[in-house]
Amino acid sequence: MMDPQNGAAMFELDGERFVRPDFSGRGLANIAPTVLRLLAPRADQLNLPPLDESVLPAALTDGVRTVVLIVADGLGHEQLEREIAAGNAPHLGEFLQRAGVTGQDKAPPADDTSQRGGDQPRLDADAQQPRPGHGVQAGDHSVAYRPITSVFPTTTVAALGSLNSGVTPVEHGLLGYTLYLREFDRASEMIRWGPLNRRISYSDAEFGCTPESFFWAETLYARLQVAGVTRAFAVNPAHFGGTALTRMLHQGAEYRGYIATSSVEPIVSRILSDDTGNPTYVYAYWPTVDTISHLVGPLTPEHSAEVAAFDAFFGRLLQRLPRRGDTLVMLTADHGHVVTQPERELPFAEHPALLEMLRVLPVGERRAVYLHPRPGADDEVLDYARSRLRSEAAVTTRDDAVRLGLFGPGGLSERASARIGEVLLFPRSNLQFVTPVQMEDGTPMRVPAFRGLHGGLTAEEALVPLLAIRI
Repeated sequence: MMDPQNGAAMFELDGERFVRPDFSGRGLANIAPTVLRLLAPRADQLNLPPLDESVLPAALTDGVRTVVLIVADGLGHEQLEREIAAGNAPHLGEFLQRAGVTGQDKAPPADDTSQRGGDQPRLDADAQQPRPGHGVQAGDHSVAYRPITSVFPTTTVAALGSLNSGVTPVEHGLLGYTLYLREFDRASEMIRWGPLNRRISYSDAEFGCTPESFFWAETLYARLQVAGVTRAFAVNPAHFGGTALTRMLHQGAEYRGYIATSSVEPIVSRILSDDTGNPTYVYAYWPTVDTISHLVGPLTPEHSAEVAAFDAFFGRLLQRLPRRGDTLVMLTADHGHVVTQPERELPFAEHPALLEMLRVLPVGERRAVYLHPRPGADDEVLDYARSRLRSEAAVTTRDDAVRLGLFGPGGLSERASARIGEVLLFPRSNLQFVTPVQMEDGTPMRVPAFRGLHGGLTAEEALVPLLAIRI
């Protein structure tokens, strides 16, 4: 079924409606194939198709030799829609208006005044921006906008893995923030890339592994290099440089680190001002909408202020980039956020019988949980989940999730199956599961009290913007 408001394919599970990730040309994983097709058309292309013309019209791509991809971590389509309607993102609102996306101004939803502390703030009282629509419409043909789907799970490691490789999460292997890694026979945290209960990395001497070899896919930068595109840049926080995740995702890129987000625009502008006449790709990552959404919430004055700061950056960038007529600027996000409340956490510690049935702690995401039963306990775990957890979560199996297309076209490799639990839980409403982790020294892991989360497949989490501008 299709959602008439946003055009996304939906599916039902245990009475809940979720967004089905798209891999056919209207999803996040189709962006890297688009970049490769534009900058290296004679190279061996990826299996996933580029973005569909309904998302990225040919008028924006013909003759492009420079692509700039801006990734605003955590800025979901629905969050952007609210902030534009409230007048907090005037530059982005203007671009959507130029794209022909029209609608009536609307007040932000009044479903969580406890988090907002009252009405949504209006940071620019004079700005009157249209409510974003949900497709490319007649307008300025140098601009297009449409919400697209993230991957599953809707989390940074999975989404950035696909953005930087052009393959599905089951093909690159980064299938959640925490995973059971058979290679190390333990629950692991994937951003740090180390044991969940220890503050070390698998790249440390004790394990002696290299992140580059752990990532299953060839990066987009490496593919571009093979095709002769040598100007490929990753603009990230400086402290990300040399970390395991950076070494996985940005192999082959020229790394440009920044100390503060205020430096992103001058760094990108400097790269593009050096016109060598050669094809150029720039990936630039903005982390702080996600940080604010997690710690304060996506319906707060702080969120509005951060989106306003991002909007100012984006407007300034578009003003200062060289206008050669052959540059495509795209804005997207890895996922959105759903409002959560610490008092609505569901601790797995309250289900010791379930934990006894598992060979490893529940992993994945707080909003999309993988359960790995002990050998022979698959049915027992599934029965427990359906009888004891169904009021809090939609329950399915790994095989059914594959049949639903959540992991992309085709089946699962044996090594991908090992990272996905046999039973999956999708918390209902804005609930979240919390896994009890005991650290190596015997102390419990401190669990942050998040007020915004992602990982699941609600529209808030799974729909992200795709704004494209030809300059």
